[in-house]
Amino acid sequence: MPTYAIKRWTDGGVIAEREADNLRKAIVWCVRNRSDLTGADLRGAYLRGVDLTGADLRGAYLRGADLRGAYLRGADLTGACLRGAYLTGTYLTGACLRGVDLNWQSHALLAEILRREAGQDVPRRRLVGLIAISTDWCWDDFLQIDDAERDWALDILAAYVQSDDEAPDVLRERKVPAEGGDDAH
Repeated sequence: MPTYAIKRWTDGGVIAEREADNLRKAIVWCVRNRSDLTGADLRGAYLRGVDLTGADLRGAYLRGADLRGAYLRGADLTGACLRGAYLTGTYLTGACLRGVDLNWQSHALLAEILRREAGQDVPRRRLVGLIAISTDWCWDDFLQIDDAERDWALDILAAYVQSDDEAPDVLRERKVPAEGGDDAH
C-alpha cells in the first residue's frame, strides 16, 4: 500500500503521512485522528461527501478541491483558500470561516456566512434561503432583486473581501477599510 504525504503548501514540508489506498483515505484518516492539517496543500483534492467534521484546516490550500456534499461542521478553516473549490451541498454549520479566501461563486458558502449573521431575523433568513437555493443565479441576477435586505447582505459579504481576491466589484465598492489597512473579518 502506498504512503501519501500531506504537505504544507507554503514550503512543501511534510505535515502528515499515511499508508492508504489513495490521498482521500489518507486525509480522512488524518482528520479522524485529529491530525493538524494547518497549511495543508489539498488543491484539487477529491473530497466529495467526506466527513471532515472538526478538521483543523487553518490556512489550508483547497483551491479547486471537490468538497461537494462534504461535512465541514465545526472545522477550522481560518485563513483557508477556498477559491475555485466546489462547495455545492457542503455542510458548513459551525465551521470557522474567519479570514477565508472565498469562492465568491459558492452559494453554499455565501449563504452560510449570511445565515450566521441573520440570526432569527425572518426577512434576512428568507433572503439567505433564496441565495442558497438559487444556484442557477449569478451576481447580476442577485443584484436585480428588489429586497429590503439586499443591502444588508452586501454589507456583510463586503467585510470578507480581500485585496487580491476575485470578489465582485459591488462588494469591493462597499468594503470599509479596516484600521491599520488590514482586511477585516
